[in-house]
Amino acid sequence: MVNHEHKSLNQLYQLLLTKPVSELSELMSVLGESKQEMVLLLKTLESMGLGLLCDSKQVKLNHSIDAIDCVFLQENLRLQNIDKSLHCCFSTTSTNHIASNNKIPSIYISDYQSQGKGRQNKTWVTPLGQSVAMSVSHAFDCGLSEISGLNIAIGVSILNTIEQFGSKGVGLKWPNDVIGNKGKVAGILIEASGNNKSCFVVIGIGLNWNVRQSILDNVDKKCMNLELKGVTRSQFMSKLIVNVHQILHEFSQNKLENILSIWKKHDCYTGKTIDVLQDKTIKSAKYLGINPQGYLLVESQGERKLLASGEVSIIQ
Repeated sequence: MVNHEHKSLNQLYQLLLTKPVSELSELMSVLGESKQEMVLLLKTLESMGLGLLCDSKQVKLNHSIDAIDCVFLQENLRLQNIDKSLHCCFSTTSTNHIASNNKIPSIYISDYQSQGKGRQNKTWVTPLGQSVAMSVSHAFDCGLSEISGLNIAIGVSILNTIEQFGSKGVGLKWPNDVIGNKGKVAGILIEASGNNKSCFVVIGIGLNWNVRQSILDNVDKKCMNLELKGVTRSQFMSKLIVNVHQILHEFSQNKLENILSIWKKHDCYTGKTIDVLQDKTIKSAKYLGINPQGYLLVESQGERKLLASGEVSIIQ
């Protein structure tokens, strides 16, 4: 996306957020675009997932969008003494991608991702204005082997945030999913680099906030929106940022010692038989939970096994 088009798309998007029903001629005048150029911009916004109703005279935003208040988020970082720069984007390929390219611990938020990343090279769908797409980068004074279980800690921080806003209907699925009663609500992607003394971690969080149902219906796995009432997307993001940093501190001090009990309380698969996909082979196993390092513990054919998140996926 060239800079001029990116700027014009962002301006048009902001105008529609301010005035969801707008005259086409007024938009053309404000942006200084021809009718042909405006039609192309509107089609691009639609391809980014924005619901629009357009005719020869009017443009209507056909979906409720909860705008991100970056000033509010920045002020909250200051009040909470979180000493990281905040980068708010209208559109990017992936917040994890841009976070990985900057080795200074920071926070990245985007309203749209064209190449949102999930585990095992899967895509995380991030339609314009309808999700929480965030990456938090963090430096640890320990080696890569010592951050095993970080995905468990981040899952708990997301769950804590959801519960603090009054929702009790979510659970945790090993290794990196938050699950509601109708499907997946949020996912985590952690990418780390370093050595045996220090490491740099990028924590990606994707959460379905107010995604259009037609988009959710086209995702391979069952997904659902969080559906919190009386809470703005910015308020949720603000609390989530604080909770992530609190749990990063806890994890640095005590690993999963004080976190594991919360995970176990909300574990979706406790006591169940699951299908485990490992090395392209599916095997049935009894789910026994996770160990203090965050590894999956299962029993299959009378044998207990510990499995790492990079090796296995629960497909049930």
